[in-house]
Amino acid sequence: MGVATGVTGVTERESGPTLRPMAADAGEVRMGTARGRWVLGTTVLGSGLVMIDGTVVNVALERIGTDLGADFAGLQWTVNAYTLTLASLILLGGSLGDHYGRRRVS
Repeated sequence: MGVATGVTGVTERESGPTLRPMAADAGEVRMGTARGRWVLGTTVLGSGLVMIDGTVVNVALERIGTDLGADFAGLQWTVNAYTLTLASLILLGGSLGDHYGRRRVS
């Protein structure tokens, strides 16, 4: 028989790992429920905020260049540094959400 290895739905057999159906009470989110709509809403809101944030930086580039005395190459570095920082914080947030989000906090 297979041995369960965590909540991922993977069992190990002699022939290697295979996928098996997960239990219905394993924290599944369905769109027909209020929880599913909240998850979708917060995801769309977060994506929208990131898009607006990037747009604000691009609109403010002229003022940033004037205030810092930066040329075109300096503005490119500014956008790249901002984008890299934002991307790494998003990855960190996702990793922390995966690590701590599965636990029940009560």
